[in-house]
Amino acid sequence: MRLKESTSIFNMGDTSIRVKEVVPIYKQILKTLQKHNQSNQKWNNESQASFYSSVLSDFAKVETEDGINLFGNLNRNEITGLDKRGRTLTNALVKIGFINYDRKLSQVGLNYISETEQAFDKLEELFGLTIDNLVYFRQLLKLRIYDSNSDKYFYNFRFALAFLNRYSKVPVKDFLWIVESIKPNFSEEKIKAIINNYQSVYDNNKTFEQYRDEEFANHILIPERVSEAHKMFDIEDFSDENFKKLFPNRKKRIVIKV
Repeated sequence: MRLKESTSIFNMGDTSIRVKEVVPIYKQILKTLQKHNQSNQKWNNESQASFYSSVLSDFAKVETEDGINLFGNLNRNEITGLDKRGRTLTNALVKIGFINYDRKLSQVGLNYISETEQAFDKLEELFGLTIDNLVYFRQLLKLRIYDSNSDKYFYNFRFALAFLNRYSKVPVKDFLWIVESIKPNFSEEKIKAIINNYQSVYDNNKTFEQYRDEEFANHILIPERVSEAHKMFDIEDFSDENFKKLFPNRKKRIVIKV
């Protein structure tokens, strides 16, 4: 996966639709998508809306048969924006590698929904993983986050394993902030420092906010935007145009001292 710009934040999913059980729901979405693709060759707005309607129908059957509620915030009465829902519902599947950008299932995705037998290697056998978890484990180990302007990349899942192997109890919010804020152009030494320097937070010798600013502030802020932000406050020009330009991702609330 490639970041859109140098300050973009990579995340694995989308919060517009919250699911209660990710693995079985994603598998059903793949099955619905495969069936949808057999009669829809193009992934356009019309096709996306049709796919989302099929998802609602398929999950309604599952919920009725099993007597469960699979989604936490799903509006089943929507009549507009279904194409966008169809896109966002499948974004995570692209990132995992189950489908491509055109929403065609990859060989991994096809094998996964066809219940193709998976052979564990000796190391994998030690983990005691289910078949579902094995597939995700392999895909996430391969996941690379590429820089927007170069071929530099970062293995976010491998970093997560290394970080949690050292620190057994980390607040989820802090952990996700760290993983999502690492950039593909960070050097190996910088990534090691991010892990090592968290020790002071873990030992309660430093706040997470102090650690965050020390490790990330110089890397996730664009100098030109910082200067423009200072200017905006100096002249008190708080127009909507300025805010859109300086803070393009208005859904993500991250506080950093400037």
